[in-house]
Amino acid sequence: MDFTFPEDVRHFRSELRNFLDKAWPPDMRRFAMNDSVVRDLDSDPATSFKRALGRAGYLGIGLPQEYGGRPGGTLHRFVLQSELAAAGAPLNATAIGIVAPMLVRYGQESLTRQLVPGITRGELDFALGYTESNAGSDLASLQTQARLDGDRYVISGEKVFSTAAHIADYYWVAARTEKTDKKHQGISLFVVPLDAPGISISPLYTMSGIRTNVVHIDNVEVPVDHRVGDEGEGWRIIGEALDGERFAVMMVAPVIRAYQAVLEYCRCATRAGKRLLDDHAVASELVVLHSAIVAAYLNSVGIAWGTDRGESGSHDASALKVEVTELRLALSTFALDVLGTHGQLTPEDKAAPAFGELERMYRHAVITLFTGGANAVQRDLIARHGLGLGRQM
Repeated sequence: MDFTFPEDVRHFRSELRNFLDKAWPPDMRRFAMNDSVVRDLDSDPATSFKRALGRAGYLGIGLPQEYGGRPGGTLHRFVLQSELAAAGAPLNATAIGIVAPMLVRYGQESLTRQLVPGITRGELDFALGYTESNAGSDLASLQTQARLDGDRYVISGEKVFSTAAHIADYYWVAARTEKTDKKHQGISLFVVPLDAPGISISPLYTMSGIRTNVVHIDNVEVPVDHRVGDEGEGWRIIGEALDGERFAVMMVAPVIRAYQAVLEYCRCATRAGKRLLDDHAVASELVVLHSAIVAAYLNSVGIAWGTDRGESGSHDASALKVEVTELRLALSTFALDVLGTHGQLTPEDKAAPAFGELERMYRHAVITLFTGGANAVQRDLIARHGLGLGRQM
């Protein structure tokens, strides 16, 4: 297989790199790692950068031009997210990777025209309202209710682990509109303004230090045209959109950046008068990790290419999600073993190797095993939809 990008994708990557050199230069990339700009999406640098991306047309890839989009496919989006990740640049991918494509495909025209241009300009952000206390990996067990009352829906429930809900403008909410025998049925999707009466947001911090939120939805009213798709069609749309979320989670670029930091540390650091890189056990593990990273990168390119050609299925996204997130955990575990006590220094400590990125990566790596669907569930999807086997859980 020829993994060379087509000419238009190579041109796009060159154009994007030139943009990043000016809009997110190397000094900002160091600042991002050391001062957590990537985690603080409401910071001034992150907000300015997001709007610069919008002005340059990078937030509307593959969307109709009437909504501020530009031509491009999955390979272009892959290059965008990879280059941003490699540069340590901030991006909340929910709006551009999940919401905008689904609104264009399934949203009512009035709502699509109201929201998508703001997304492509970098002016509007969304948070996901899927997970509940008893509906995480088993999302179909969600209990949030949406009741039709005339020309409006009244929504009530509680969502957890809603990243960016405290800074986003809108909430992409899955709610039950009908009680059915099969729990995957009767679920619908809604767009809810996060400043609507009845919305209250409380912080919920993860072990990585990233803030997520508990969102209480108390009899919140939204117009009928804020429903996305038909009633009961939510589960199918969620499944389609989750492939986009998994593609964001499984970006290899942050793993490559972390690997390079570990490799550089092993080149420079000494132990018992010998470079770490000259230690056979260390060098052997670095070779194994390098091979795994190359394989994951080639797999991700192949899936992006296959998606544009209609040849990749959702089980491929699941497989790559498992591969990359477990590789991220393996690399960060190895990194902290090699760094020893220095590996425990957080990004706030100026003496931390690689600006503390490796320590933060270790704490975040555990979370990615569950983000976008737990890896155990992904293996079940791979078994059933990819290999034609029976349910494994």
